[in-house]
Amino acid sequence: MSANSWLRGFDALIGRVRRDALGGEGDEQDCADAPDLPKLAVYLLGPHRVLIDAESVSAWPNCRGKSIFNYLVAHRGRSVPKDVLMEIFWPGVDADSARNNLNASVYGLRKMLRSIDAESTFVVYEGGSYQLSPELSVWVDAEAFMRHVQASMNLERSGDLDGALDHWESALDLYQDEYLADERYGSWMCDLRRRYEIAFLQVCMKASRRYLERGDLHASMHACLRALDVDSCNEQAHVMLMRCYARLGQPQLAIRQFHACRDAQRQESGLQPSVEAISVFERLRRRQEV
Repeated sequence: MSANSWLRGFDALIGRVRRDALGGEGDEQDCADAPDLPKLAVYLLGPHRVLIDAESVSAWPNCRGKSIFNYLVAHRGRSVPKDVLMEIFWPGVDADSARNNLNASVYGLRKMLRSIDAESTFVVYEGGSYQLSPELSVWVDAEAFMRHVQASMNLERSGDLDGALDHWESALDLYQDEYLADERYGSWMCDLRRRYEIAFLQVCMKASRRYLERGDLHASMHACLRALDVDSCNEQAHVMLMRCYARLGQPQLAIRQFHACRDAQRQESGLQPSVEAISVFERLRRRQEV
């Protein structure tokens, strides 16, 4: 699948990505970096955090209400039929019980949100469907992450690799951990989690390669190590580390990295290193440039 078609599919999955906010770092600082301070700031790439007018939300009514909120954020810009929410969060439960559970969870969610801001409407119900209020100004780290990924692709296609690197760096700053790292309830997020992870790994390797081309070996290595924290079998990251160690005059560490790659692949998938990895290893053994 091409990168463009992948992104189009991803946009369809998470809903319309609004372009009224910018990415940044930190909690309140993220909000300050937006053109206007958003009413709602949501952090999904790592431990779940929500800010309303820069005030942290902590008193969630229950795990179901919190999960429903996250689902509506992930599908922002689209109405979600109540039957869909019932099936996702109460599978196998009879319709009346599931409907009562949904009503109770949404009621508790709205009550909690009103206790922080009684003037705003956060969750609206119309025509048998729920959605995050389209009237809210919202910033979501996952959406900002994807905007940086898309912008980097556009610049990469135009040949502006340093401009693309700026967006890769911003994307890496936003990706603190896997999607909803502390949320384990339900399967609805699994595909999203994997898609963000794949995008993150691609960004890591593109940034690492550009750093290597610019001679910033330590930055290149850091990007590789972040990739390996997520996927210990990522051969591209292992090979890039081998090249970095070799250019730092530490061929013994480069050779050790090859063995780490081989061992990880054997343990996780039963595969062997690729021809490229073996070729780099053999050149290192012969003290040739890699």
